[in-house]
Amino acid sequence: MPEPTIINLQRTRSNKVLIKQLDNTLVERFYKQAVLIRCIGSQDHQTKSKDELLEYIIETGTDRYDLSRKAVGHDYYKKWAPDFFAIKVKVEKTTAIFNEILDDFNQGAIADRGYSVNIDLILIYESSKCEMVKNVYEGQSESDLFTFKEPGSKSNALLAVIVIQ
Repeated sequence: MPEPTIINLQRTRSNKVLIKQLDNTLVERFYKQAVLIRCIGSQDHQTKSKDELLEYIIETGTDRYDLSRKAVGHDYYKKWAPDFFAIKVKVEKTTAIFNEILDDFNQGAIADRGYSVNIDLILIYESSKCEMVKNVYEGQSESDLFTFKEPGSKSNALLAVIVIQ
């Protein structure tokens, strides 16, 4: 199986410029594909540098290098045993998702973690190689929790990693 594509983007002073770069990259690379977008702030992985974390992700297909490390909301989500959180997107020419994502990590994470998260790694998974965990949230059948269909081959699901420098 081929290694995932590494896409390097330069962080800019303007979030609007970065958002446009991310949305354009998504459309250019994954047009008409169903993908899962998992965003990570390497600041949350204090035992590994961003480069070490990237290397681990490329090798294994996941950022879960320490199974004893608890995810945000672990006590609530543990009964579903998700492999990761992501957003499912069918990429079209007009797809514009990163404003919402960056806002959630900048503002929404404060409620979950007490601080905002500076996204610098974005994992793009092939949707068909993962399974959405259903009926997690009241009144919604879909969720942002996913498992790998082939747990022994997680890296086969990883299409690309966008690295924000």
